[in-house]
Amino acid sequence: AEERANLPAGEAPADAFGSEAAEAEEPAVPTPVTRLVRQAVRDQSFSRRVLTAYGFTCCGCGTQLGLVQGAHIVPVAARPNYSTRNGLALCANHHLAYDNNLFAVERDYRIVINDRVVRALASRDLGAGTDLVLDTLRDQIEVPEREWDRPAPQYLIEAARYRSRRMR
Repeated sequence: AEERANLPAGEAPADAFGSEAAEAEEPAVPTPVTRLVRQAVRDQSFSRRVLTAYGFTCCGCGTQLGLVQGAHIVPVAARPNYSTRNGLALCANHHLAYDNNLFAVERDYRIVINDRVVRALASRDLGAGTDLVLDTLRDQIEVPEREWDRPAPQYLIEAARYRSRRMR
């Protein structure tokens, strides 16, 4: 212990690690890279408007807790549409489940589990969590009080077509 006390700060005795202390190597300096990225600019008010319409509550399960996000019914990748009527307020789990086609919302606002996707995940040993995510969904979404904030049936139909093509 006395030997260690006489060493300069930050230096270990030669046998501290079973051999002589290795000399510190200089870390490699990353080479700067310039990239050109083409990215859609999203409407920053979309999420706020959707969350406000749904009272900051997941329309699929009722969760709040600051975990709710504005989700596009028709994905931006299919057709950019920032209308509140193209939005659902979903908790983080249900947003990902919706985007990954684990469930859909019908024209009458019923929630339908996509058994085909659930079975495909289970066949790859990726089915754990169904009870935590899908079993917590209501039979139908809770819609906003104001009719002009509710999901438009044409967007629900378009989303179903887009997602079914994506699965093929």
